[in-house]
Amino acid sequence: MTHWLWRARDLDAQQQGSDLRGGCQKEIRRMNREKDMGRARWQPHFDVYMASIDGSPASLVLDMGAVPHVPVRSHPLRLQVRVKLLHPRDDGLQDASELQKMGEIEDTISGHISAELDGIYVGRFTWEGRTTYVFYLPAKQAERAEKLESIIGDLGPYEWAWLTESDPAWDYFTSFLYPDSVSLEAMANRQLLENLEKRGDRLEVSRDVDHLAYFSTCEHATVAAEKLRERGFRTDDVKRSEDGEHRWVLEFHRVDSLANERPDEFCAEIQNIIRQYKGFYDGWGTVVVSS
Repeated sequence: MTHWLWRARDLDAQQQGSDLRGGCQKEIRRMNREKDMGRARWQPHFDVYMASIDGSPASLVLDMGAVPHVPVRSHPLRLQVRVKLLHPRDDGLQDASELQKMGEIEDTISGHISAELDGIYVGRFTWEGRTTYVFYLPAKQAERAEKLESIIGDLGPYEWAWLTESDPAWDYFTSFLYPDSVSLEAMANRQLLENLEKRGDRLEVSRDVDHLAYFSTCEHATVAAEKLRERGFRTDDVKRSEDGEHRWVLEFHRVDSLANERPDEFCAEIQNIIRQYKGFYDGWGTVVVSS
């Protein structure tokens, strides 16, 4: 039996016929919609990515489930709790020896802040020997947050500090914590590769990989197709989108392996071309190769 998977398409939803292709990008567009004044609710979905901050490596974990709801207007106060690692790696990231203990500390901090300050835990980042946990609180909790030490309690040998800042637009979330386009690509690729492996896919086997991109004009799509063909892609005829957004669609294909971070490489290759012509890359898909 042949299975077909697109990046950013949830497997369960796919089986129900729901097309979630390009889900991450659609979430970004929804961020600017008007939000309710009440307390937003969503299913947390934490994902991890690597980045560089001021030239030093950083590991960031963000609740991507919060993205469609940002900003949550009922929670305009940002709280950051920074914990100093006991045995960081030479590059400032967390050593495996502290994994369990830092997990317990995360549970303690997030549990108390959620229960006692109505805090929304949106993510954390580890950088230069410290892990910072980020929350958003209702404005009325500002005074209680100044007494955070009595709320969280003793963290044993770990030194920690905190700060609060007004951030009603959740700028810290969207401008600092939120991954750039390259990291988003890597996160989406990792999700699809995991789904493929669950289906028994042999990632090392080369196969046809299909891609989709949108452009605002036929001219841009046509020139981009020429550049993609120079890179070994086969391109279909440019056609108008049927989604009512007056876009031009380009589908293209190439034989590639999916092992050894190859998807990150070909996505970067494609993006370098698509962006030159103001295009929007909507991801890739392939069949499951299990034999």
